[in-house]
Amino acid sequence: MIFRSDPSKPPRLKKPLESVSGQVPLSVFERQRTHAGRSLEELFEGNSPFDFPKDTMVLSRWISLVTQADPDAVILDFFAGSGSTGHAVMDLNAADGGNRRYILVQLDERVGMDGYETIADITRERLRRAGRQIASKQSPDAAPIDT
Repeated sequence: MIFRSDPSKPPRLKKPLESVSGQVPLSVFERQRTHAGRSLEELFEGNSPFDFPKDTMVLSRWISLVTQADPDAVILDFFAGSGSTGHAVMDLNAADGGNRRYILVQLDERVGMDGYETIADITRERLRRAGRQIASKQSPDAAPIDT
C-alpha cells in the first residue's frame, strides 16, 4: 500500500503487473469516441436521439472482464440513458453464449423529440431495435439468445 502525502486522499494499492492474472483492460481513451454516436445513429436510421451515448464496445469489454467467472450475472445500471448497457449485455451474450441479464433504471424525464415523450421511451425503443439487429446477425443454427 502506498500512502500519500495528502492525508485527505486514500492510500493506493499497488500490484506489479506480472502478479495480475487474466486480461488487463485497455483504457477507454484508446477508443475512438465517435463510434458510439455513429452506432446509435445507424440503429435509429440516421436519427440518433442522443448526442453522446455510452460506447457499447467499451461496456461489453468491462462487463466481460467482471463477469468472466459468472456468465449468468445480473448487470445493474441506475442511469440507463439510451440503454447502452442493455445493448452491450445482449451483444456480449450473442458473442460468447453467456446468459447475463440486465436491469436498467431510467427516470421518465421528458424530452422534446418527435415520437418520444421521455428518455425511458427512447431506452425501450433502442433495446427493441438492438435486439432485432442482434437476432438478425445470428446464424440459423446458433442457440437462440434472449433479446
